[in-house]
Amino acid sequence: MMKAVRKIEPEREVVGENQEPKIRPSQVPVEIKATPICGSELHICRWDEQTTRWKTPLPMTVGHEFSGKVVEIGTEVKSLQPGDNVAGDSHIPRGICYYCKTGNVHVYQTMLISGLQTVEGTFAKYAVVPEIIAYRSPTGVSYEQSALLEPFGMAMHASKRTLIEPGGVVLVMGSGAIGIFAQQIASASGASTVTANLTEYSSKLHYPG
Repeated sequence: MMKAVRKIEPEREVVGENQEPKIRPSQVPVEIKATPICGSELHICRWDEQTTRWKTPLPMTVGHEFSGKVVEIGTEVKSLQPGDNVAGDSHIPRGICYYCKTGNVHVYQTMLISGLQTVEGTFAKYAVVPEIIAYRSPTGVSYEQSALLEPFGMAMHASKRTLIEPGGVVLVMGSGAIGIFAQQIASASGASTVTANLTEYSSKLHYPG
C-alpha cells in the first residue's frame, strides 16, 4: 500500500492508502519525485463540467505532470533502464495509427490523458506509466525542472507556430505557468516587447534581450 491523493466521489477527495499499481510489459513504475498542480487538477477537485467532457473515471489517483526515477521496466521496454531519471508527457497514444507515426500524436482522436482519463495518476509515491510517455531527463536538470517540461513543451509548440521574429511585438493571453513560459520564450526569440494579459488587469512586461 502507498499514500496517494484519491478522488473517490464527485464531492470527496482524500489523501489515503492505495494499492501499488501492477506493471504491464510496456510500462515502467516510476518513483515520483515532483508533480505540479495543473489547472486540470482544479477541475477534478471541483468536479465541474470539464470532467464530464474528459469522462474522468472514479475512483482515481489525481495528477498527470511528473518527474521521477524508474524503479524497474516491463519486459517490452527498450528505451529506459532502472535508475533513469525521467520526465513525463501526459498524452497516451497507441503508437500505431497515421497520426502517431507522423509525429502528430496529440491529435489522435482516441488518445487518453494520464491522470485525467485514467485511474492511475501521479499524486502518489509511485506511478506506473507507459514507456511511450516517459522521457529520460537531461543531465543536470532537477526533478522540479523536469516536472515542468510538459507544460513548457506546450508553450514552446505555440511559440514556434507564431514564427516570432527579432524585434517583433508579442501578446500572450494569460499568465499562468504556460503563459509565463511563452513570455520567456518570446523574449529569448528576440521579441522587443512582450505584453501579457493577466486575470484582473493587463500589464506590459519587458524582458531584457
